[in-house]
Amino acid sequence: MSNPPRQKGTSYETELVNQWNACFGDSNPMVRNPASATFDLTKPGYGREPLEILATRPDRGQSLVTMRWTDFMSLFGSFTFERSTPVHVEAKRYKRFSLHSIFEETFG
Repeated sequence: MSNPPRQKGTSYETELVNQWNACFGDSNPMVRNPASATFDLTKPGYGREPLEILATRPDRGQSLVTMRWTDFMSLFGSFTFERSTPVHVEAKRYKRFSLHSIFEETFG
């Protein structure tokens, strides 16, 4: 019998990889890391520190991304961000997240 929580986690990771790769194509692929890695997904790159992202989704909900404010500013606040920037993603899916409740109440 498989471990249901791990299966649920890996299916979300696969979903994120597929969405990234469908959007950005083969030239900038994201890949799943082995279970022994520090984080779940990697988009290799060069030239700067990686963006570190926490992707979360409650059951039957939408995904949200959490990142440092300084990373957000470098991504959206300037024109220096390049697609060559590495990205590290930790993916979590649980029944409920309080952060998602706050987001939904505020933004719908």
